[in-house]
Amino acid sequence: DAVAKLIGGLSTTPPERAIAGALRRQLDALLPSVTEGLEAVKVSALRERSSSLGRELDRVLSGWSGDLRRRGVVLSAPDPRRFADVRVVGTPRELTFVFDNLIENAARAVERVDGPMIAVSVELAEAHALVTVADNGIGIPSERHDEVFRHGVSDRRDGGHGLPKSREILEHRGGSIDLVSSALGEGTTFLVKLAICP
Repeated sequence: DAVAKLIGGLSTTPPERAIAGALRRQLDALLPSVTEGLEAVKVSALRERSSSLGRELDRVLSGWSGDLRRRGVVLSAPDPRRFADVRVVGTPRELTFVFDNLIENAARAVERVDGPMIAVSVELAEAHALVTVADNGIGIPSERHDEVFRHGVSDRRDGGHGLPKSREILEHRGGSIDLVSSALGEGTTFLVKLAICP
């Protein structure tokens, strides 16, 4: 529209106005194609930074299943193959980091509880995949809820970097991670929101 105004503003004589009108019509005709092309480039760029939700979830859950079984931890999760065709924004490495960190944290949280359990669930909303990781572990005191995403905050020496890094990754990719609930002796639930590729 700005170009059309500029063209219109420069034309002073009847021939110049005729040329300006023709240029404006050509620009108007080209605009939808240019917009469509830019949208295709945007979608293509998103796909290059996307991953199969099912594949990455399967990679992490398969990696942990044997270890958790040996520890006596019950892991419940949907069949990741159901989500193999769901492409979400985030590289395989990024998604693996996020999921692995959540399972690792949950595994540590249930180490000293009777009947240790970790539950993973997946829900597909309109534009997002929602992945919940819940455990029945020791829980996080309510006064520490605001600190879990701050670098270096942990009960372990050199710990406290996984959740802040996960949040950075997800926010950079149009997603999020939130502490949904946690209480001492009652376990913890985290929710990961991933943008689904168009």
